Amino acid sequence: MKTTKINKYPLRLAVSQALILFSYVTHVHAAPVVPTDAGSVNIPRPQLPPLEVTPALPQETLPESETNADSNVKVVVKAFEFSGNEQFSTETLSGLLTGYIGREVSFAELNEAVTKVKQFYRNNGYFLAQVVLPAQDLVKQSDQSTVINIQVIEGKLGELKVEAGEGINQSFMSDLSHNGIASGDVITEQSLVRNVILINALPGVRATSILSPGAEPGTSDATISVEPENKVIGYAGINTYGNPYTGRETAFAGVAVNNLAGRGDQLTFGGRISRNEDLKAFNIGYATPVFSPANVLSLGYSLVEYSLNGQFKDIDAKGNSQYFTAYLDRSMYRDSRKGVNLRLGGIYKELKDEIGLFSVNNRRDIAEVELGVSGEWITAGGDVMYQLGLSATGGHVSFKDSLAELVDRTSLGGLGTQGDFMRVNLIANRNQIFENGINWALRADYQAANQNLDIAEKMGIGAVNRWRQFAYLPSLANEGWMVGTEVKKDFIVSNPSLKVLQAVTPYAFYDFGNGKINHDPLSSDNHVLSRHYGVGVDFTMVKQWVLSTTYSIQDRAVEGAPTDTAYTLWGQLKKDF
Repeated sequence: MKTTKINKYPLRLAVSQALILFSYVTHVHAAPVVPTDAGSVNIPRPQLPPLEVTPALPQETLPESETNADSNVKVVVKAFEFSGNEQFSTETLSGLLTGYIGREVSFAELNEAVTKVKQFYRNNGYFLAQVVLPAQDLVKQSDQSTVINIQVIEGKLGELKVEAGEGINQSFMSDLSHNGIASGDVITEQSLVRNVILINALPGVRATSILSPGAEPGTSDATISVEPENKVIGYAGINTYGNPYTGRETAFAGVAVNNLAGRGDQLTFGGRISRNEDLKAFNIGYATPVFSPANVLSLGYSLVEYSLNGQFKDIDAKGNSQYFTAYLDRSMYRDSRKGVNLRLGGIYKELKDEIGLFSVNNRRDIAEVELGVSGEWITAGGDVMYQLGLSATGGHVSFKDSLAELVDRTSLGGLGTQGDFMRVNLIANRNQIFENGINWALRADYQAANQNLDIAEKMGIGAVNRWRQFAYLPSLANEGWMVGTEVKKDFIVSNPSLKVLQAVTPYAFYDFGNGKINHDPLSSDNHVLSRHYGVGVDFTMVKQWVLSTTYSIQDRAVEGAPTDTAYTLWGQLKKDF
């Protein structure tokens, strides 16, 4: 391991490096710790609950008189008339069939026209729509221009029933299920199916739906079943993913309690501690749907206390942070393959960084508001998922220590971070699963800002690997970008002599980033670069144990300083329950 000795640089650089580590520790450990696989990218994939569809709808068959007619008989189509079409006008549907008008068409071509109209409905989310040729005497009209009648059965809802399992609030789930749809409405992916998908996405519940013939022709009754999953889930483990200056060896745990109110709500607790207790982190969060399954309110609190050792031990660097978060996420559009989400929220941060040797007591509060939009879509084959996200954050930094404020706003090395700021973040993901089981993930991140940011608002350039939660050489940038990729494949173990081992997942990753340290730099040395790559293996064992091992190489280059290279072996043992 090649590391930079503190006595090779001015004291001011030592302070700067310590502050970077302060922010790194806060950034990594202030985020909620929830019972998910923290060792890999968590890309949500919308799932369409199984629909057993048996609607009472007409079949696409020609009337008997036509079916028995000579298939060689053709008619000259003058126009098409439609009945039962409420969602689309006759002009819109006729526009789909202009190629059949004004010429002779066969019965087979008429059926093609019917199929084209039906596919148009299906493509627009009317997945129960049926289109048929009603009984009409086409043979007698075969020698003259004919108006063809087409009947549309759009697929309406009859009765909607909701069945809630033990511990689930029946009334609340019924309200969520009926959101935006009532008896007599046309069933679409943006009504009934959307509600089922959104309920199914809530923690601790599993929603399924069944369609059956309704009492009236052309209608279907729906039954949505909402069953509880495990009341308590969580994980615990140990790893060497910690920062070397607060202790690489850490123990961590997280617990989630589902359905406290029977509403698909979730209460989470998480914690982490390093071996020498130089890092202690705790967080708590609560999330619940509000008013509709499309709205989820999340509240959170986190506390981090830390002190730096190693080459920073002699300067007595330590600190703590508290984060208070509130977010409202709304699904603006959702079907079985794509969705658009809107986020509005805010964070209040109380930060305290101390460097005893220099009597630095950098206490400040940051209040910020975030507005974001994100979208995801799955290809028709279901093997590729894309995600895009854009967020804008505006905030205000207030110093609570007069000396720290003076240093920040003067020309004696101050960056002028106090006051209002604005930053924009962009994220893009692509995840593909090949037929041979290989999973290939790509990710890109970008941040821009209108001024010099507080270190707690800067972007990590190599600070947290984009695919595995570790990095040895953290760096922060006011604005910059990161790109990364990971390839992995699961191998199921079927050897009877290896009963404890269920699967082996080798993987390789690479990421690269470049950033501008400050918006308005104090010197020409203002860029940082990080390159990180490695290979590893996850061993999935019985009783939900997972052992992960990784070897990685990270290069970091900061302008004006020698390049650092870290060769590191990482390990983690984790159990889910």
